Amino acid sequence: MALLEVKNLKMVYTTRLGGNKVQALEDVNFTVEQGEYVAIMGESGSGKTTLLNIMASLDKPTGGQVILAGKNMADIKQKELCAFRRDNLGFVFQDFNLLDSLSLKDNIFLPLVLAGSRVEEMEKRLESLAGKLGIRDILGKYPYEVSGGQRQRVALGRAMVREPEVFLLDEPLSNLDAKLRTEMRSRISALHKELQTTFVYVTHDQTEAMTMADRIVVMKDGVIQQTDTPSALYNHPANMFVAGFIGTPQMNFIYAAVEKNGEKINLIFTDGRIGVPARMEQMLSACIGKNIVLGIRPEDFHFESAYRSEADTNSITLISENCEMTGSEINIYSHIGENKIIARVASDSKIEDGERVTIYADINKIHIFDKDSGELICD
Repeated sequence: MALLEVKNLKMVYTTRLGGNKVQALEDVNFTVEQGEYVAIMGESGSGKTTLLNIMASLDKPTGGQVILAGKNMADIKQKELCAFRRDNLGFVFQDFNLLDSLSLKDNIFLPLVLAGSRVEEMEKRLESLAGKLGIRDILGKYPYEVSGGQRQRVALGRAMVREPEVFLLDEPLSNLDAKLRTEMRSRISALHKELQTTFVYVTHDQTEAMTMADRIVVMKDGVIQQTDTPSALYNHPANMFVAGFIGTPQMNFIYAAVEKNGEKINLIFTDGRIGVPARMEQMLSACIGKNIVLGIRPEDFHFESAYRSEADTNSITLISENCEMTGSEINIYSHIGENKIIARVASDSKIEDGERVTIYADINKIHIFDKDSGELICD
């Protein structure tokens, strides 16, 4: 049995002005295994924080269940819920929520004090955590005396000192600068591996989700779009939303028609055509004469002629409208008809703004989506 189960979860809010109904979550289902690191990712307003708050029993859902360690949290009596939550859930907030009137040490001790723990037990747990979090030298200071990164580590310590079954983290790095976020990503990942406990991590930052999580739940408008490993989400997105949400720069989408030429199937679009690999031909045979959406990631365009297919059915000519140097790579911005295109190539590529160039699409990396539903047809 999974450690944490979310079943048919629904959440409807009534707005204060006008009394309108707002569907925040709709039929949300997923599980989290013991020791797993699951990220919940989506745009602002996708419902991810609402979902986390319900999992923490901070909000009550309109429908559905959250089952933790075999117990339906809705069935736990209110007077017992606080103790159950304290023993089983550790919550790390976006804005740290440390008390300025207490030292960092006492902030960490606070949940243990409220639980009636002995001083000896508190000191023992803190000694173990302080080294792992790198906060031993600052425990006597107050929150306003230390950096944001240090405050976040203390907030993690406060959640971890109780040794709960599950840690819930709500965008804990969003208030840190880029350098500190990179450092804290590494530290949190190392802690997860060392503690071998269960993390559920809400973020809008795909780099955090892709580099830290075992699995990612991608949400849009309160609905789960796909739950899978980072690699599967990147290489096999279930629909256009996931395909466009995962990856930086995002996947290119080109509206095209499916045409059969002899035994071969081609995708026809403004100023070009691409032949599809053999593995896609059977799936696309039902789409002959129809319009689809071709998806291809910026990094799957190439200048090198080695990527040109034998029949030269994967070359695309375009005009470089803007070249963006990012260091090791260049992003080339252009258009194919009405479709905006970004090609990402090596920084030593000799190309200038306004230049007409030929690039080759790696047909083994293309994705085909239904034009109307946005669902994946094949990849």
